[in-house]
Amino acid sequence: MGFHQKGQLDKAAELYQNILEKDPTHADALHLCGLIAHQARNYQQAIELISKAIRSDSGNAIYHYNIGVSLIEAGRKKEAVISFRNAIRRYPHSPESWYNLANLLKQQGDSDESLRCYRKAVEIRPDYAQAYFNMARLLKEQKKYDEAIAYYRKASEIRPNHAQTYNSLANALFAQGNVEEALSCYRKAVEVNPDYAEAWYNMATVLHDQEKFEDALSFYQQAISVKPDYVDAYNNMGIVFCAMNRYEDALRCYRKAITLMPNVAGCYNNLGATLSDLRRYDEALSAFHKAIELNPRYADAYNNMGNLFKNQGNPEQAISAYRKALSLQPDYVSALNNIGLTLKELGKSEEAISCYRKVLSIKPDEPAAYSNYFYLLQKMCFWKESNPLKSRLEQMTRTALGQGRKTFETPFENITYYPDPLYNFNVARTWSDAMAAAAANSGLRFSFDKRGKNDKIVVGYLSFDFRHHAVGHLIAGLFGCHDRSKFRIIAYSYGYDDGSEYRRRIAQDCDEFVDIRKLSNTEAAQRIYNDKVDILVDLMGHTGFSRMDICAFRPAPVQVTWLGFPGTSGSDFIDYIITDKTISPESHEPYYSEKFVYMPHTYQPNDRWQKISDKKFARSDAGLPEPTPNPSQEGNAFVFCSFSQSYKIEPVMFDIWMRLLKQVEGSVLWLIESDPTTDRNLRQEAQERGVDPQRLIFAPRMNKSEHLARHQLADLVLDTMTYNGHTTTSDALYAGVPVIAMLGKHFASRVSASLLKAVGMPDLIVHSLEEYEVLALRLAQNPAALSALRERLENNRLTKPLFDTPLFVRHLESGYSEMMNIFQQGQKPGKIEISNI
Repeated sequence: MGFHQKGQLDKAAELYQNILEKDPTHADALHLCGLIAHQARNYQQAIELISKAIRSDSGNAIYHYNIGVSLIEAGRKKEAVISFRNAIRRYPHSPESWYNLANLLKQQGDSDESLRCYRKAVEIRPDYAQAYFNMARLLKEQKKYDEAIAYYRKASEIRPNHAQTYNSLANALFAQGNVEEALSCYRKAVEVNPDYAEAWYNMATVLHDQEKFEDALSFYQQAISVKPDYVDAYNNMGIVFCAMNRYEDALRCYRKAITLMPNVAGCYNNLGATLSDLRRYDEALSAFHKAIELNPRYADAYNNMGNLFKNQGNPEQAISAYRKALSLQPDYVSALNNIGLTLKELGKSEEAISCYRKVLSIKPDEPAAYSNYFYLLQKMCFWKESNPLKSRLEQMTRTALGQGRKTFETPFENITYYPDPLYNFNVARTWSDAMAAAAANSGLRFSFDKRGKNDKIVVGYLSFDFRHHAVGHLIAGLFGCHDRSKFRIIAYSYGYDDGSEYRRRIAQDCDEFVDIRKLSNTEAAQRIYNDKVDILVDLMGHTGFSRMDICAFRPAPVQVTWLGFPGTSGSDFIDYIITDKTISPESHEPYYSEKFVYMPHTYQPNDRWQKISDKKFARSDAGLPEPTPNPSQEGNAFVFCSFSQSYKIEPVMFDIWMRLLKQVEGSVLWLIESDPTTDRNLRQEAQERGVDPQRLIFAPRMNKSEHLARHQLADLVLDTMTYNGHTTTSDALYAGVPVIAMLGKHFASRVSASLLKAVGMPDLIVHSLEEYEVLALRLAQNPAALSALRERLENNRLTKPLFDTPLFVRHLESGYSEMMNIFQQGQKPGKIEISNI
């Protein structure tokens, strides 16, 4: 034994063999020879020798214990369980036997029995730190965080210099939501062991989760300094750099991780996502393919590939990739959300609704799905389903606001259903704040202090919608009217070329038309800065496909929001909003982040040269009833019209429209065609209000000039309430059809009133639903009064300011000049009132 204890195993083995030569069944000698074999890592021999010892003396607990240890090393764990149970039966006071049995039972999935054994071990040996540690780890896996934390604390009291215990305690505290104490324990772990890479890494992940990106980077780097081949740390650093818009640094980290370990699919997936964000789509696609090659069941890679195709403008390919992700992971909420969003953008609303219903069946309070689901139900006029959801959506949005988080409800959706300018402002601000934070983290900075003055004011217009789109229609005549002796005009387009006359005309009328689709936000901002743009005008705001993020880098000294989004940007990086006093009275200043630039008539430009087709439409062509021979007869097949999109139609306004149809005999309501389900829902709603559903007539979509011409078939346009017709109202007025509009409480609900004033028809503006209904009924029942209105509108159409594009541009340029004067004098942006020329 002396030689054995001193580590002189050969001499000890020789003496044990001498004993066994004399007595081959000598239990202690067999057992001790077995221990020597175990120490020599000859576990099979150890098992055989100790088994013989047990056959000689089966009552010795230590023999059963030690053969159990050898069986573990030999991988024979089921037999080891039996051995430790035998040891405990012979000597139940051995904490080590209980501890080893607990470990084995945990591995076998018997958690309850494992915990019982751990507790027995510490009951026998109250200072058994490792038993407390393992018991805590098992409880954490069961998400019993309070008990786990208590046992980790006990282990740390017994072993105050054990770094792993502090690290594990911190993990449990973080899982429980106790961030500050978790960070304190991680710090204790690295204080005890400064070379503990995992603790540095874990501390970084917590700070990363808290969006303390600079601190997170510092600790990831510390982990790497201790462990230079730490792949996960490089990968996570890449994710942090992405969140900071430092994409090149992110790419460097992902590539380093791949160099260290070329077979990690996650690194390729993250590399692809970053390249996709940079619009380097070919490289990104190769990275996703590599990720899938390494892991053919990698749902996240397919989902990201879908995002790439969607961003490229290939929605069908995107949906195919999302569906592949779902085939691999049927409850993948992100992929379901993405399919729903893509289908929504394709106008396949019913299929999109089905996707969102599936999401909400998996995760009932998924905010993004909830918001999109509500919006689509409203758009398709499923009012009975959508109305009960509205209060829950508002609760989600207000909770996010209260927590200082970006809302899932988009600013556009919010203004569509909530005419509350303060609420609208707060929602918009969360989105703009996120853009500003990303831009600030990128490190990209622009200075204008040393930049020379341009010979002309350089105005850059930024948009997706230089195309056949409502905004494209409004601005088509704008660019050609700019005074080229004073202004240089550049359009920055990130939308696709739809081959339309609008796209061609806008591109032709600008001094420069720059396609920035393939540029990242930082590259686009750099291009705008390099072009020495003085005033950058964002025409999108918080609308679909917007890249207002570019403005967050402040690539121009003066930045303006206008036209595309009827509301405030809520940002610190937009200086001005072009508006008018009807839309944005001075009392609304607290609800805007920008300073007002008041146009003298209306904020909205129009193209006075847009063509109205010469085609003469008959009512029969549109499925409308023909009037009787007596044109002065009350009703007389009266055509009420509303060509606004279906999402703007609200039940309270639809109630009025149906009452009008009931009161005006023979009248019809002429609506723009949406989709079969929406049209069917509206007819069903009409029937439930006691109106023959066939009195709702749906107009098919057609080219703009013919669409304008067919307006002549309408008698009176009925505007929508919370979200007015904007381009829709201008179209009706341009075509010579009177529009009744109610002045609302926020930007989107005050536009039609602005347009009516600018065309000299303020008497068509009402201030309540009651006035709205009374005026509509009076005009429908008084053909002479309506005829006089139409005649006045026809006279005003090309004499009043609304459709005077050159005059509008002179006023706009006056505003631009004043903005530059304020900037050049070193003054802060302030309210600008443009005088009528």
